[in-house]
Order: sequence, then C-alpha cells, then structure tokens
Amino acid sequence: MIHVFANLCKYATAVISLLFGIVYLSKPSFLGYHKQAVQRNWEELDQQVQTLILAPMRALSGAALTYGFLVIVLQYQFSSSVQNWIPVTILVSGGIIPSAPLYAMFLVKIKTAGKPPVTVVLFTVLLLVIGYLLNTYAGEAHIGGAE
Repeated sequence: MIHVFANLCKYATAVISLLFGIVYLSKPSFLGYHKQAVQRNWEELDQQVQTLILAPMRALSGAALTYGFLVIVLQYQFSSSVQNWIPVTILVSGGIIPSAPLYAMFLVKIKTAGKPPVTVVLFTVLLLVIGYLLNTYAGEAHIGGAE
C-alpha cells in the first residue's frame, strides 16, 4: 500500500511538472503574473522585450518537461524492480530543477506586483519529498521482505 501512495506522489509531481512545461512552452505571450509584474499588456511591449520574456519561459519548459518524463520513467522502473538509487536520483533532480525558478518567482513576488505560482511549485516539492520517503520505506520493506 505504501508503494501505491509513493507512486501517486511521484506521478502527481510528474504530471504537474509536465503541465507546467507544456504551458510555458506553448503560451504565445506572458502569463498573468508577468502582466502584473510589468504592469503592461503584452501588446504594449516591444518585440525585443517580448522575446526576452518568452525565451526563459521556453528554457524553463524544457527543464520541466524533462523532469516530468524523468520521474515517470524512473518511478516506473522503481515499481518494477526496487533499485535504491532511483528515489535519491528523483529527489536530487527534483530539488535542483525547481530551485532556480523558485528563486526567480520569489524575486518577482518580492520586487513586483506579480503573483507567481510559488505555492504550486512548493506543493510539487512537498509531494516529491513525501514520495521519496515512501519509496525509501517501500524499498527497505522490499529488501527486508516485509512488503
């Protein structure tokens, strides 16, 4: 049963990351919190400024999509055959990838009127940690023969 909850946490993390990546990749203009931060409509910005806003969004989308797929593949592998390096790999990569965007979001939140989705990212990190703890426990139970 612990394994099921670990899977739910990890796959939810992956889905949120994939959705985040898809939105940031496919959006033709900035998001609502960007508008709040710059206090202008998209059409009011020069094309160069629009490009400077979209470029980091596209780069971040690549990281989010990669991480989402990484979690799905590794969690599926862990479910098939318990390998203790997998939960650590998911945790470390899941700690590194959102750290720069979180820092950027906190800067936007502190220095502008923008309200970036900090809570969603923090919730995803929380799911990641819970999934790690459950995976670790499930892995130990599997090795000890208790599961």
